[in-house]
Amino acid sequence: MNLSIVDDKLQIEFTFKEQLLAVRLNKLWQISLAHIEQVTTAESESNWRELRPPASFRP
Repeated sequence: MNLSIVDDKLQIEFTFKEQLLAVRLNKLWQISLAHIEQVTTAESESNWRELRPPASFRP
């Protein structure tokens, strides 16, 4: 993944593998900087209980 800022927009260019994993065929995404509210480099806390197989949600 390549990140860059072009013409007041965040430009994200995905590799082919990332496109397949995201099930998206768009290689290039552009997001206006005005729409970005917060950015952090800290890794979010998670644990193994958050991982669920598909269709396993019970209300």
